Amino acid sequence: MNKINDVKIIALVLHSESSGTSVDLSDMFTSLVISESIYTQFTTGNITLVDTKGLLEILPVRGDEKIIVSFTGSEILSMKPYQKVFDIYKIMNVDSLDAMRAKIYTFHLASVISDRSKRNKLRIGFDDIPSNMVKSICENTLNIKNIKVEDSKNKIKYIVPGRSPLQAISQISEVAQHIGDLESASYLFYEDKDNFNFKSIEHLLSQPTKYTFKQGISLENNSIDFYRLTKLNIDNYFDTDKKSTVGSLGSVQYTVDVINKVCNKLEKTPADMFPSVVKIESTAADLKTTDLDSGKRYASTAYLEEYNVGSSFQSASRKYVLGQLTNFKLVGETIGNSDIVIGSIADIDVDTINAGNKDLYDKSMSGKYIISAVKHVVTKENYISTIEFRKPTLRQES
Repeated sequence: MNKINDVKIIALVLHSESSGTSVDLSDMFTSLVISESIYTQFTTGNITLVDTKGLLEILPVRGDEKIIVSFTGSEILSMKPYQKVFDIYKIMNVDSLDAMRAKIYTFHLASVISDRSKRNKLRIGFDDIPSNMVKSICENTLNIKNIKVEDSKNKIKYIVPGRSPLQAISQISEVAQHIGDLESASYLFYEDKDNFNFKSIEHLLSQPTKYTFKQGISLENNSIDFYRLTKLNIDNYFDTDKKSTVGSLGSVQYTVDVINKVCNKLEKTPADMFPSVVKIESTAADLKTTDLDSGKRYASTAYLEEYNVGSSFQSASRKYVLGQLTNFKLVGETIGNSDIVIGSIADIDVDTINAGNKDLYDKSMSGKYIISAVKHVVTKENYISTIEFRKPTLRQES
């Protein structure tokens, strides 16, 4: 490898568990894309092949095939290889190249736990803290040993009503409380390059910085290029419309500031929330007289709806804490870097456009971000990593 954006394919193999046959794909592939995100439970990807050997004739796809992937970036910076095993869940874009007597396939990939989860239905009861429940499901049902779990606080009773393991984990995530001042329910279950994780947003934000990125053009044969962002885009700028408080249809409204660890509580009367609703009399059997003072129910000529006491703190804080990470997002490209771990903290120096700023960096946009997603795009000649960064505020960190 001579260029800093070269890629080394260590293994790219299609393996059939039913027949025991393996086929090397390193000469056939034209592109490999792998996507990870803290908002998805498992890794996905796709691989495009130009087949001149009759691959589907040699190895009929029956649903138990695996793609074994292992690659690394340039040898200029010593990197740990990216290694993972995927299931093939869909084949698309089957086309022919008559001149080459070849066919083009795109295999769509998903982490092996996706298929394991679909094949299992849980009917089990728990009386434990949510973090222990998730660990039990991963180890005993999904056969996952490489999982990092942040302990949660609250003990709950939960009967899984015939759901898949990943559906059960999703429900448990919504009620798991972070051990801290806010006790918010902000846990995420996701897969990074090495492990599965069950962690809260508060925990992710409190981590020390793992990477430092700078904005700018790459410099040939300089190892800092692997942490230099090109094509940096502000993908989602702070939107005040999204700051609407959670629980606005409830009698108790919460706003949560995860940075300052403050929870504000505002109590509302039914008259405050439904100013257009008035007391009415109706002879219809499905309508009842509205009592605005009691907060029990309200009615109109069109419908009757039970008045909800309000969003719980768990539900309100979860929506608010997760919503804060949609406030500000950066997306940048860097030379292929197989070391990137989603969920880590990165320091980013963004160039200023203010001529009077002697620091050269934009103080509002620069700072600490969570790496929320990464997409590795690999071809035979090139390797690029597209990284998504999120943070809850534009203010300067102290």
